[in-house]
Amino acid sequence: MKFKCLPIVFSFFFSNSIFGQTSTNQIEINSYLQGDSYPSFSIRFNSVTNSTIKIHGISWGSGMNYKYSLKNNSFIKGGLGYHKYSFSKIERYTRPFGDTKARVINYTGGYSSFAYVTDKYWYNTISATVGFEKLYTLKKNTNFIAGVNAVNYFTFSQRYNIPGTFKDVTFKKTISRYFGLSFIANAGLQKNFGRFNLGPTIHLPIFSSWKQDAIFPHEENNDSRSKWLRGIGIGFTCAYPLTKK
Repeated sequence: MKFKCLPIVFSFFFSNSIFGQTSTNQIEINSYLQGDSYPSFSIRFNSVTNSTIKIHGISWGSGMNYKYSLKNNSFIKGGLGYHKYSFSKIERYTRPFGDTKARVINYTGGYSSFAYVTDKYWYNTISATVGFEKLYTLKKNTNFIAGVNAVNYFTFSQRYNIPGTFKDVTFKKTISRYFGLSFIANAGLQKNFGRFNLGPTIHLPIFSSWKQDAIFPHEENNDSRSKWLRGIGIGFTCAYPLTKK
């Protein structure tokens, strides 16, 4: 799915928000840490040599959303943020050479006769979110909130760690392009402290799709990989109502 699907989703939510409008619109700031396990994939270099690669990642991010209040303690929201999309642990088996903790990279900063690898890499991205949430009152000043978000990622710079004998090298690129999409379920508790609503959240990536990277042999920027589930995150949210109830 492309970013162009977001206006359709948003207009669907907006068309349903004209009923039961209240005066509890909010500004929300959230920060989170997320772990993902990516499905293994294979790259064939020739008729003899091929690699099977499996990757894990610890990503983090922060964002600000505008929450538009509907009836029955429901909200739609939209906003922007930063997300460090990380692939931080690599397991590669290459026939007939065995196991290693890195993958081959097209590194242009070294000697051309050498084959370089990266043992971790990440994408600095802008995240664009639209979502729906519902709030349930548990007791005075304590609420449970749950919802689902669609998040698109746009990378503006890329970093690849190239391990060395004495010192690692960070290979930096500044390519701007569309990178990926996630549908994420979230749930959390919120405690009222005056006008502020504060509390922890849990994030569950339902579906994620991300672009390949032409920096790696036999990959193209236009091709994608995807996964269902295989991740979980924790975060903290602060929401501020713009109008007193």
